Amino acid sequence: MQLPALATEHVVAPLPAIAEGVQISSHLVSDIVAAEHEDALSRWRADAEASAGAEVGSKLLFGSPAEEIVRHAREEGYDVLVVGSHGRSGLSRVLLGSVAEHVLRHAGRPVLVIRDHEIAERDAVAEEAAQYH
Repeated sequence: MQLPALATEHVVAPLPAIAEGVQISSHLVSDIVAAEHEDALSRWRADAEASAGAEVGSKLLFGSPAEEIVRHAREEGYDVLVVGSHGRSGLSRVLLGSVAEHVLRHAGRPVLVIRDHEIAERDAVAEEAAQYH
């Protein structure tokens, strides 16, 4: 039996404009940021593969996170998306927006939203349990 393909994507939002008079190449900054995100994505992929017991693909995308997730999911024909959420509400949600909400509304396929605190809580429980083994 073949397992379904698993993938992890990470989207890098555009960098803010650099202040006038700063002597640094925006291409250099972009390259450095991309390299840092590639390293992080590589670590996440390794963790996902260890947890899933299967090969996990990954891709680094650039642009608006919500729009890139939806676009990429459509292009790749993913069956279901799993996205994290900070669980913001009220004014912070209005001001900061919600990537998860945008993906839910525009993906055109099932989306599972996991709140970050649940992930952090699961990891904390796992770490504590590991102390007793």
